[in-house]
Amino acid sequence: YVEQVQERMYGFQIAVEFRKPEWLDGRHREGTLAFLRTRDIPYIAVDAPPGHATSMPAVHEVTSSKLAVVRFHGRNHDTWDLQGAPPNLRFRYDYPDTELGEWVPRIKEMERSAKEVHAIMNNNVVRSLQVAADGSRRPGAAISSA
Repeated sequence: YVEQVQERMYGFQIAVEFRKPEWLDGRHREGTLAFLRTRDIPYIAVDAPPGHATSMPAVHEVTSSKLAVVRFHGRNHDTWDLQGAPPNLRFRYDYPDTELGEWVPRIKEMERSAKEVHAIMNNNVVRSLQVAADGSRRPGAAISSA
């Protein structure tokens, strides 16, 4: 299916975010990432609450020299697996600076292999957007080493 999407979207950059943890478990991880690498398709690394049946493994590998993507869903353990929870509850999470800071070395590592690294906030807390836009975390800015 991913190959079909890439063919149909010729001329546009696609990226893939997996939603089933099995794609990146110990048995399938290398094959999944190799599939993306051989097609130069960016893998979307996910930050979400760990420890849930639907939580994605912490993988932040670069599969395309053009682009790497990190998507911050928030770490709201209380509503992550809540059946029928609307997005405004499921993704309501205010990232503390310490949790965002965990990603700085990972993103710096990703920058060594990809021309661009995009970080996307997929949560419903305005402060997260303000923090992301502040100082060295503003869109398009290089990450500060300080």
